[in-house]
Amino acid sequence: MYLVSACLVGVKCRYNAESTCSEHLSRLMEAGLVLPACPEVLGGLPIPRAPCEILACEDGPERVVDKNGIDRTEAFLTGARRTLELCRAAGIDKAILQPRSPSCGHGIIYDGSFTSRIIPGSGITARFLAENGIEIIPEEQWASLPCETAGTAVVPPGPAKNPSVFADTMVDMAWPDIQASADKGAIVLLPLGIIEAHGPHMDLSADILLAHLYCRLLREALTSRGIQSLIAPPCYWGHADDTARYAGTFSVRPETMKSLLADIFTSLDSWGFRRVFYVNCHGDHTHIRMVEEATAEANSTLQLQVIDLGKLDIPLENPPIFPEPREGRFEPDYHAGAIETAQMHTFFPERVNANLAKTLIPRDSFHPMAYCGDPASFVLEDSILAYYKADLDTDAQKIAAYLGSEHRRMEQNPVRI
Repeated sequence: MYLVSACLVGVKCRYNAESTCSEHLSRLMEAGLVLPACPEVLGGLPIPRAPCEILACEDGPERVVDKNGIDRTEAFLTGARRTLELCRAAGIDKAILQPRSPSCGHGIIYDGSFTSRIIPGSGITARFLAENGIEIIPEEQWASLPCETAGTAVVPPGPAKNPSVFADTMVDMAWPDIQASADKGAIVLLPLGIIEAHGPHMDLSADILLAHLYCRLLREALTSRGIQSLIAPPCYWGHADDTARYAGTFSVRPETMKSLLADIFTSLDSWGFRRVFYVNCHGDHTHIRMVEEATAEANSTLQLQVIDLGKLDIPLENPPIFPEPREGRFEPDYHAGAIETAQMHTFFPERVNANLAKTLIPRDSFHPMAYCGDPASFVLEDSILAYYKADLDTDAQKIAAYLGSEHRRMEQNPVRI
C-alpha cells in the first residue's frame, strides 16, 4: 500500500486544477494499492491556486510563497502533518510523490524564482515524511512496482477502483454461487441509505456510497477472521422528511419503504440465509423507524434474523481506541457538514466540490441549502481513516463474538426433532 500524490492518479488538484496521471500508478490504483492525498489541499489551499515555490532565507527559516508573494508556509506545514497522519492511520510506510513540487518534490525542486530552474532539495511534505520513517519511492522506480495485491487494501480508492454501487455485491455473482454461500452459513451485509441532496458542494450519492463502502471494508475484515459474508445490493430507496423539498432527493412513502425491506428480508430468508447485518447511513427519523419496524417483523415471522450493526451491544476484551472528537467543531454537524464532507473527500474526492465547500457558512438546520454543519472546516477532520479503522475492527469483533456466542447456545440447547 502506497500513499500517492493525488494528482498522479488523475485527481485534478494541482495548482492549475489539472493532473499528471501516470499509467502505471493508475494500475496500482485499480489494484487497490493506493491511498491518494494532496498535501496542499489537506493544508487548506484551494483548487486552482497560485503556484508556490520554496524560498531559502539567509536570515531565518525557509518560506513557501506563491507567485503573488503571499506566504503559504503554514498551509504547507499543516498539509505535511496531515499527510503523515494519513500514513500512520492507514499503516503505510511508502510514498510516491509528485516530482519538483514544493510539497511533494523529492531530490529536486524549483529554486524559488518561478523561472522553472531546478535545484537539489525536497518539498515540505516529502522531507517531513522521510524524517518520520516514510520511504519515498524515486520516480525511476515507479514502473517496476508490482501491481498485484499482496494483501488487503486499507480502503477502496473511491470511484477510480470501481465506480459501481453494486461492486463486490451479490450482483457480481451467479445464482448457484449465492445459493452455495447460503448453504454454507454465510452472513449477509446490507447497505441502506438514500439518494438525496447533500448541500450545493456534493452530489446525491453520499449516504449509499458510504454505506456500500463500509460493507466492502467490513467484508474484508470479516474474511481475515474466517467469516464468510456476502453484500446484498444496496437499498437506496429510503424516506426523507427534511431534504424532500430539494431536487434530486428520491423519497419514497414510509409504507413503501417498509414493504420493500420486508420483501428483501423475505427473499434472503427463502434462499436459506439466516443472519443479516445492516449498515444504515441515513439518519432521517421516519426512515430509521421503518427500518426498525421491518426488522422487528422479519425477526418475528422469518427464520432469518436481522441485526442493526449500530446497536449490536457486545462487550469486547480489547476494544479499539477511537480518535477523540475534534475540538471546536461546529455543532450540530450531521448532514453534509464537516464530517460527511471529509468522509466523501477522503474516499470519493471527485464527488466533492472542495472550493465551493470552503465558501459555505455554518448552518444549524438543513435549510435553505440542504446541509447542516460546517462544510468549510472539512479539511480539519484529519482522523477519518483512523476512525474507520477503529470502527471496522470493533464491528468485526462484535460480529465474530455474536456468531461465536450463538454457536455455543446452539450446542448447549440443540433443536430436538
